[in-house]
Amino acid sequence: MRVAASITVLNLTISAMAIISGPLQARALGPGGRGELAAIMVPLIAAPILTDIGLSTFVVTAVAKGRSVASVLGSVAPITLGIGALLALAGPLVADLLAADRETVELFLVIGFALMPVTLALNLLQAVNWAQEGWRVLILVRAIPPVGTLLATIVLFALDALTVASAACVALALGLLSSVPLLATVRWRGRLRFERAVAAEGLSFGSKASLFSLATMANA
Repeated sequence: MRVAASITVLNLTISAMAIISGPLQARALGPGGRGELAAIMVPLIAAPILTDIGLSTFVVTAVAKGRSVASVLGSVAPITLGIGALLALAGPLVADLLAADRETVELFLVIGFALMPVTLALNLLQAVNWAQEGWRVLILVRAIPPVGTLLATIVLFALDALTVASAACVALALGLLSSVPLLATVRWRGRLRFERAVAAEGLSFGSKASLFSLATMANA
């Protein structure tokens, strides 16, 4: 009950923060600027969800059942890193297609896609933390981006420095910073090891589980 209550309070707090940061962004950026910021952030948020192919869900399920973290993570991580590398290589092409001659949008899309190997790998660590019931870390990871965004937005707005570029920089930086607690808390015994059978199991399970992510993204 305490965990559920804490997560509920966090969700309400995040919504309350958006009531403050949203109007400040709208005032500083205008409709066009808000649209450009969305053109940057929406693809970068959607890409990891769509290309995870359910592997993080497999990690949560397998580790929660007591499977070796070294085996599960070691078998799934190479696949995830390979997908991230392909996204990074495709980044300039995707950015060119989506940016529509908006230089700032194209630049930050290229940067965001270049970071996809790191982003997807950190998602796996978050899955391990979830399976190990590291609720305090989970709450901290989820709280850092909205709290940081609110504080940065207020400061940038006060300094008349809130632009599409500065807002995008804040979002990318906080996305990486929020995962620092995972690096300090997620632990496993022994070295990571790749096992072909576990990798095949992860792909089989993930291909089914990813249907949920696709449905959620389509609704969004």
